[in-house]
Amino acid sequence: MSRRNRWTLLAAAMLVSGIAAAQTFPSRTVHLVSGVTPGSASDTTARIVAEKLQASLGQAVIVENKLGVGGLIGAAYVAKAEPDGHVISIYTSAFTVAPLLSPGPLDPKDLAPVATIGTVPTVLVVSTATFL
Repeated sequence: MSRRNRWTLLAAAMLVSGIAAAQTFPSRTVHLVSGVTPGSASDTTARIVAEKLQASLGQAVIVENKLGVGGLIGAAYVAKAEPDGHVISIYTSAFTVAPLLSPGPLDPKDLAPVATIGTVPTVLVVSTATFL
């Protein structure tokens, strides 16, 4: 093997080892923030997801309830957390509607979607007197 090939092989090995060393996620407990009432459908989903994540990641995943302003307190907490993936949230339709009804501590653009884990149909209703 020529000297140049050995250097190329060494550089490639260093690059691959550096990439492998950087893959240490999660390095600590993952916090799954639920901005809704314990026992609600979204909170129950968060607990099921946390259990599956814990088994998959091999690291503790705990659900934290941070209630208020239609779920925006919990979402704002996640948006302000260190962006390293150790603080995540179940994002519900409440986060989409709440800023329209009550401007609060979060712009929905402060969060990035990662995966859809379920959908819940939502219907807007008004009094029939509104249209008569």
